[in-house]
Amino acid sequence: MATASDPPPSSSSPSSSAGGPPAWPPEAESDYEKIRPLGRGAFGTVWMAKSRKNNIAALPDDVDGKNNNEEEESPAPLRNKEQPKYVAIKSIRTVTPEEKAYAKRESDILNEMVHPNVLTLLRTYHPLPPSGAGARDDYVLCVLSLAHGPNVGKLLATGGALGSPVARLIARQLIAAVGYLHGRGVVHRDVKPDNCVLVRADLDYGGGGSKGCGGGGATPETFDAKDVLDDDALWSDESDGDDAAKSGKYKLVLVDFGFARALSPRDVNDGKQDASGGGG
Repeated sequence: MATASDPPPSSSSPSSSAGGPPAWPPEAESDYEKIRPLGRGAFGTVWMAKSRKNNIAALPDDVDGKNNNEEEESPAPLRNKEQPKYVAIKSIRTVTPEEKAYAKRESDILNEMVHPNVLTLLRTYHPLPPSGAGARDDYVLCVLSLAHGPNVGKLLATGGALGSPVARLIARQLIAAVGYLHGRGVVHRDVKPDNCVLVRADLDYGGGGSKGCGGGGATPETFDAKDVLDDDALWSDESDGDDAAKSGKYKLVLVDFGFARALSPRDVNDGKQDASGGGG
C-alpha cells in the first residue's frame, strides 16, 4: 500500500531522454536504504525505506495533536525532532503544469501539518539529471511518514461493513484529522475510503514514530500489511471488535493531499470555495 495515491494522469509519458522515474540522488542514497516497493504506477515507485542515521530531517515542533476523543485517543503526535526510522519515499512526476501544481500543493500543505492522523512530509530531494549537471525539475522525491496498511475501501471490498467499534474508531480519527486541517485553513477536497489508510500503530517505527506497544517487536520491515485484512476483529461487533478499537493497535491516516487547498482569510470571509475538486 503506497502512502499516497497517484498524481493525475498525463497525456504524455516521460521519454528515456527525460530519464523516466529517476534514480535516487546520492544524498538520498546516503540517508536511506531501500527496503521494498510499496506501490507502482505511471508516476514511479513508492518505496519503504529505512534511515541510515538519526535526525536526518527535523520534524516541525508540534502543535496540538489532540482530538478530544471520549473513548479512544489517537497515538501521540510526532513531537520530537528525531524522524521515524522507517519511512516511505515517493517519486512524483512534475513535467506538466498540472503535475507541478499537484506536487507543489501536496508538499506545501504537508510541510505545515503534524498530526497523528495526517500523513507527514519529512523532506524532499530533487534528483540530478543524467548529465549530472544541475537539478532535474521533472521529478521530486518526497520522504513521507509510513502509512503501511490497507485503505478503508480495500477493507470494505474484502469483508463488507466494518464492525461498529472499528467503524467508530475510524470515524472519530477521520473527524479529528479533517478538523485539524480545517482549523489551519486547509480543505482536503478528496476525502474518500481509498485515501483513508488503516495502519498498525503498535509496530516499532523507530525514532519519532510509534514504539511498538504490543506488536511483538514487529517493525514495518517484517510486518506484512496484508495481515490486517486477516484480522476478523475489524468486522466484529463483539468484545474482540471492542478490543481492536481500544487497544491502540490501529489508527487511521489520511493521505493524498495533491488536490488539497489552503484557504485565505478572504475565502473564509466570503464563504467561497474553489468548486473544482472533491468534497472534504
